[in-house]
Amino acid sequence: MREKLGWRDERTVREQPADEGLGRVRLARGQVEDRLVLDHELPVLERCLHVSHDAGIDAAPGTEDVGAAGMSQTAEGFGFDRDIPLDLPGGVKSTFPVDRAASSPVFLAQASIGQNDVQATPLQMAMVAAGVANGGKVMTPHVMREVHDEQGNLVKKYDQKTFSTPMSEDTAALLRDAMVSVVRQGTATRLAEGLDGFVVGGKTGTAQLGSNPPRSDAWIIGFAGPPGEVPHVVVAVNVEGQEGSSEATGGRVAAPIGAAVMKQALTPPQRADQAEGG
Repeated sequence: MREKLGWRDERTVREQPADEGLGRVRLARGQVEDRLVLDHELPVLERCLHVSHDAGIDAAPGTEDVGAAGMSQTAEGFGFDRDIPLDLPGGVKSTFPVDRAASSPVFLAQASIGQNDVQATPLQMAMVAAGVANGGKVMTPHVMREVHDEQGNLVKKYDQKTFSTPMSEDTAALLRDAMVSVVRQGTATRLAEGLDGFVVGGKTGTAQLGSNPPRSDAWIIGFAGPPGEVPHVVVAVNVEGQEGSSEATGGRVAAPIGAAVMKQALTPPQRADQAEGG
């Protein structure tokens, strides 16, 4: 498993123990950085997601097995390179650069982790999180679920429709558990702020902008819901142009926003007569 995923033990070593996940890490090129380091008691996938891709995994071997066509097909299953049937005008496609990815194993590996020429909207990434949370099924997004009149009577209800099923239930369960682990022990711990009693999963992302001083777009996707139930809410947050470029940027900047949004969504709405004490 470690060889298959290209685990870089020979290039990254611990300098000191890091029980809380942060430690000084010496890289092969001689640099020493403060980074999230790996808990080797965890399964490989969870270790990779805990610290984001560049701290512990070389994506190239796995992506070469899948190939550019296979990677593109899976991305398309989630909605990339497709028109999303959203009930609002002006939707923008997310794109996976299959031609560029096919031209080089390096470009393919970069694209597989969302780097290089990959472009994604927050809606697209929310759909990815929803597919993981929903047992592998991505539902057609809507702006509204129901319309009610002033008396609370149902006027219109939008039927739920499956947009695609890009992965199996088993694969979705594996990713769902790994994302929960990222919130409990990895870069996304702040996504659970204010959500005591709920199961919360997430994955951070940092899109470096190549600027000096370093700046990045800070990302997080996630889900939350009561224990033992399919998650009730998903979220995708992108905060543009933030200072820093480490894999912890999304967890530090975007995660608290995502937590606040999900907390609000999971709080039952208060009716007007309740607010007035009636």
